[in-house]
Amino acid sequence: MRLILLEDAPHQCGYLPDRDATYESYLILEATPQERESLLEAGYRSFGKYHFRPKCVGCHQCVPLRVPVESFIPTKSQRRTWRRCRYVDVVVDTPHYTEEKWSIYSDHLRRFKREQAGDSAEEFAFSFYDVTIPALEFCYYVEGVLAAVGIVNVTPHALSSVYFTYRLDYAKLSLGVFSVMAEIDYAHRYGKKHLYLGYYVRDNHFMNYKAHYHPNEMLTSSGRWVPFYDAMGHLLADEPPTFQAGDPLFRRP
Repeated sequence: MRLILLEDAPHQCGYLPDRDATYESYLILEATPQERESLLEAGYRSFGKYHFRPKCVGCHQCVPLRVPVESFIPTKSQRRTWRRCRYVDVVVDTPHYTEEKWSIYSDHLRRFKREQAGDSAEEFAFSFYDVTIPALEFCYYVEGVLAAVGIVNVTPHALSSVYFTYRLDYAKLSLGVFSVMAEIDYAHRYGKKHLYLGYYVRDNHFMNYKAHYHPNEMLTSSGRWVPFYDAMGHLLADEPPTFQAGDPLFRRP
């Protein structure tokens, strides 16, 4: 693996604005598929070559979460969404940047009150359309109109959701819910063990939806993945979990 350690000073948290955040971050210039999977297992997220995980002092709210796809059981609400979106055409291919996708992403940013990675077309393309990163793009069409786009990184045994964005005109379809189920379904059909959903943040409603896909697993501070919620939605671990990144990547065994 070839990497560059980046300096990251404390800054206002994008998930919990009353707190400061600090990341352990790297530019991963070159890595094998197995090394990329190890990064996921260690709790890292990535936007293109940029990889990071939180190392905030005294806060453990960012919890890496993944879904074992073989045992996933949709809720009644998720099954209703799946049926409602039965006319949505899903096209899965290698990621391809277009101005239309940037326009959808820009429109989608209005849902948030914080800056996002890729707040210019150039940064958007750099973060999500790096051809050197093994990835898939899920494009969702409603009556021939591109309504939503998702980027998913690929490793030997897993998929990892990187981002999902949709046209706000189609909000009533619950395409965000549908996209997670589509990714789980794709992972299952192609023999992947897990879908990584990124960080669950209990007190941020844009991030806590990730716990609704059951059963699921969380990464603990000891580096073990343990059951979080069972298939019926019952909490199996103390909340909030106490994940905190500690050892830097280059010291990790």
